[in-house]
Amino acid sequence: MTRLGPGDLTHSPGVRKIGFEEDPPQFTVAHLLVHGWPVQRSTSECNDPPNGDFNTWTKEVNLLTRKEREQLPQDSDTKSCHTPWRDQIYYMWNHVFYDVGSWMSRAYGTGTFKPPNTEVFAIEFPTSHENDDGGNVLAATKVWDADTLIVPAWLAPGVSLRVETLNPGKEDDEPFHPGDFGQRDRYDVWYVKEGVQLRFYVEGDWDRSADRLAAVMVYGNMLGERLEIEDEESEDSADGEDGDDK
Repeated sequence: MTRLGPGDLTHSPGVRKIGFEEDPPQFTVAHLLVHGWPVQRSTSECNDPPNGDFNTWTKEVNLLTRKEREQLPQDSDTKSCHTPWRDQIYYMWNHVFYDVGSWMSRAYGTGTFKPPNTEVFAIEFPTSHENDDGGNVLAATKVWDADTLIVPAWLAPGVSLRVETLNPGKEDDEPFHPGDFGQRDRYDVWYVKEGVQLRFYVEGDWDRSADRLAAVMVYGNMLGERLEIEDEESEDSADGEDGDDK
């Protein structure tokens, strides 16, 4: 279930990027959630919280191709972080985070993700593309007090989020650039270790007069008990012994 990007722990302790090429069902859910955020759904349709309307909508679009899903009618309001429909989208990320958290705990000894446990924060477009020094304008800074999973629930078209990190006690060092949340990999979940500071910069072209959000990030803390780390060598040895007995 993992694809290690430039945020590999070998290079940036405390950040790991997780994709789903080896787990198509999880990618399908993540794809539906990302493309479901801007879809037009009336409030009257969202009458069975927290996930009733999402399940209904999933059945409606299940036979559509990915391209067809991306062309569904869109809500013109991309400024509101919270609506009944979008709150259901955030809730459904619990299912993805649960699987990712369990995998991380078995593979690396982290805590697990205990649903429901998701929160969101919005990232606004900066008023300019560059600061006085010619650098990108800082759009948001976050530090969590627990190991955390994070993913963009919404990323405006044409926009990518450059992410820089600073580890605890090294705030005066040069920040590290583990990767970006871009249009092609916006379905990937990032694991962020407790205390690591994330800095978000909005990159790409955008209409400064547009009244919309650049991104909405959904995240959840991994405060559950740790699972036993899987030992592949032990498993292989056990399989060999079982085979000898047959």
